Amino acid sequence: AINALGDRQDAEAVGALVELMKSGDAMVREAAIAALGKIGGRKAATALLARDIASSTSKGHAAIVTARIRCADRCVAMGDAATARATYEALYKPHEPIHIRAAALRGLIATSPKEAIAELMTALRSQDAALRRIAIGIARDFTMDEAAASALAAELPKLPPDTQVLLLDALADGGQRAARDAVLQAIASQHETERAAAIAALAQVGDASAVPTLVKAMGSQNAGEAGAARTTLDRLPGKGVNEAILKAMAGAGPKLKVELIKCLAARRAEEAVPALLEGAADPDKNVAREAFNALRTLASEDALAGMVALLLQAKDASARGAAERAVLAIAGKVKDESKRIAPVLAALPKADPKAKGALLRIASNFGGAKALAAVRGALRDPNKDVRGLSLIHI
Repeated sequence: AINALGDRQDAEAVGALVELMKSGDAMVREAAIAALGKIGGRKAATALLARDIASSTSKGHAAIVTARIRCADRCVAMGDAATARATYEALYKPHEPIHIRAAALRGLIATSPKEAIAELMTALRSQDAALRRIAIGIARDFTMDEAAASALAAELPKLPPDTQVLLLDALADGGQRAARDAVLQAIASQHETERAAAIAALAQVGDASAVPTLVKAMGSQNAGEAGAARTTLDRLPGKGVNEAILKAMAGAGPKLKVELIKCLAARRAEEAVPALLEGAADPDKNVAREAFNALRTLASEDALAGMVALLLQAKDASARGAAERAVLAIAGKVKDESKRIAPVLAALPKADPKAKGALLRIASNFGGAKALAAVRGALRDPNKDVRGLSLIHI
């Protein structure tokens, strides 16, 4: 019967339930306490707060604090924030179980949104690691405006490294740009885990201004950190990011330039095509190869003739192979057969034997009368390797 009164949230039964809390039967007392929690309201909350729990058994203590939380939650639903807050404050104590403190802190924030950030910051500054983790969890769920994100971000340098990592993740989930400066500073941390979290966070809160920092991190001797920076740069939001990457690429060494080219390809940065055409002529074979790989997906049919010309300049087999694949991919975008084969036919007389072999393979892939004539014509080439390729591809 007592349970039914709680389930029905029968406010008229509160007086009787308060008396039943004094029963000598433990089961009756605990049922009455639970029912008051379900009913809620000021009278029930007052009775539950007045209940002495210092001398209670662990089971009795758990029953009372659980009922208090439930009662406070009911008060919130009933519009009585003041009573709810008084209950949450009574439960937000170091000696209470961690799940109770977590519920109480959430309740305090829900009942006083204007003081939410202050409450969170107080929890973040706590010496209690468990409470700091609770505060981070709440921060993840909390809808932050720019001011709130800035206030939390300002706490980063004051926190232990493990808590900084968690807060960086929470700020990233919130996606607030106001946290960007603090995240950028965290990348200079002495702690590897914090640097990694800050790099990952920039994918959500960063913009073009973060490119130099990420590019620098990509040059790190720490492979994991360099890879994380590349991943973040692939996803970095905002205007001007591709332009900032191109600017960084202009002054980069070959190894870094290769990674930046991969990044531009991943970002589908079609505005990078002119720079990639320059990269395809780079004396470093790795840069040239990666530029051709990027052009294969980014260049339009207008770049076909220029890419054929670059193929002739390729001195390394891997770069030449990448150039060949890129030319085939771009040529596939050209519907007119004559326009598709014309750059290849024009390049054949100027090509060295290795480049000529690549051009013959391209022509044979194109098909058509002009391509067939070009392949047959190569049967008379003075180089035996070219003649052999021609015979294979007829």
